[in-house]
Amino acid sequence: MDTGVVVLEDRSISRRDRPPGDTPGRRGFVQARPNVTSHPAQIRLRGVPTIEIELVSELLNDADYDQQRAFGDLINGAIVRNFKAARLKGRAIGVRGLARVIGIQPSTLRRRIEKLVAAGWLERMEDGSVRYSQQSFDFGAPASRAMMHRFAASLQKAGWVDFRPPPG
Repeated sequence: MDTGVVVLEDRSISRRDRPPGDTPGRRGFVQARPNVTSHPAQIRLRGVPTIEIELVSELLNDADYDQQRAFGDLINGAIVRNFKAARLKGRAIGVRGLARVIGIQPSTLRRRIEKLVAAGWLERMEDGSVRYSQQSFDFGAPASRAMMHRFAASLQKAGWVDFRPPPG
């Protein structure tokens, strides 16, 4: 079966020297990359209609663009999103854990947090902890609702059922 992916194996590459995206396999490191010789009509989508994949890609690109515009880059967007989720769940965030999840050094995360605090996206509490700010809720809640409307419109465009926000 043609999956549209070329798999390369190289047992001679050490973990330290392997390119990003490689994953350890049973017989060495395996790197998957798109088969650029495949014609788009030959791509198999596992039964998912092309329109759904196109719409999700457009929505995610739109969300990335919005976050870059608001926060300066996607890493800052990820930091703010994690602080928002933590505040909504009533949980604390550890710098080391968040740095590991995002994929940056803790010292870099601390510097970025300070910049986000200065910009008002995050706020430092009296005990030194940091949380998602009320200013961010004031901006983010309507932006989240607008994104939900774009999602619903895209689902309708793809032929899904009628999606409407709950009353109130």
